[in-house]
Amino acid sequence: MSKDNKEKDEESTLSNKNWSYDGNEDEWNAFDRRMQRYMRKKLGLFGENLWLGEVIPNFEMLGVRDYDEYCRGVWMAIDCTDPVQARKLWDPISGFWTFGYQRMWIERQLSLMVDHIEEHAKGQVEAEIINFNGNKYEIRKHLYKQFGAGSGGDIHQKELHYDKGMPEPGQHAFPKNCDMTAKLRQLEGRRLYFLKMCDVSRRATYTYAQETKLVRIVIDHIGPDYKNCIQRVLDMVKVQKMIQSSQGIGNLDINNVPDSHERSFSDDWLPSWKLLQASLISEYRLKLKTKEEHEQKKVSK
Repeated sequence: MSKDNKEKDEESTLSNKNWSYDGNEDEWNAFDRRMQRYMRKKLGLFGENLWLGEVIPNFEMLGVRDYDEYCRGVWMAIDCTDPVQARKLWDPISGFWTFGYQRMWIERQLSLMVDHIEEHAKGQVEAEIINFNGNKYEIRKHLYKQFGAGSGGDIHQKELHYDKGMPEPGQHAFPKNCDMTAKLRQLEGRRLYFLKMCDVSRRATYTYAQETKLVRIVIDHIGPDYKNCIQRVLDMVKVQKMIQSSQGIGNLDINNVPDSHERSFSDDWLPSWKLLQASLISEYRLKLKTKEEHEQKKVSK
């Protein structure tokens, strides 16, 4: 290992040892991201999902194929940090593929994860971890309820602010000449925040975690300078729907296309977030270029 790489590793190790979390609500996101990075480093994507509470195996209920897929996920997690051991465990007679081994292994990983939190916990968080006697699969959910964004009772305020397009005090959501790239990134970041804080089982129905909600917020609050861009995108979606219908794709009656008022009540007629974002950023960059060219002409006169 080179001297530079060694110094980086030592710096990273020192940083990982020195951090702590005392339950400050404003620091929850940083703590959450730190735990995700730690678990990815230890067990890859399996580890991240374990922390997020998305890996909750019920071995008795898993079918043969699902159980095999789960075991392969565990094997890949082990291979992240110990490929030699992983090769040994792949052998059918190693015991790795048995319920007993899998239960023992996942319980150990959960215990190590909770231990890691306790090592870096202070104050209320330390007391909460020490006294926790629930299901370790739900440790993140438990800590979030105690110290996360929902603990202060302000989650509804965040939803209301998001509904309004997250404007700065005394301003419109999309003030004239705003940085469109930064604004859209801000709104998308808030949607992802809602998605991550929501229970996995409720994400599909939680309105504020949906891309369609984000698209509607942007369309509703976009400034007048971008209304033509929005209309072009909506027209594009309409034409695509009609073309698909003429080709036998979808269930649209091409002879009975809803008017703009009726379409406003259906998510089926909304553009994807990717399309809307790309179109608005492209329009923003075009405006910047036009403005720059106009200023250059003024200087050259």
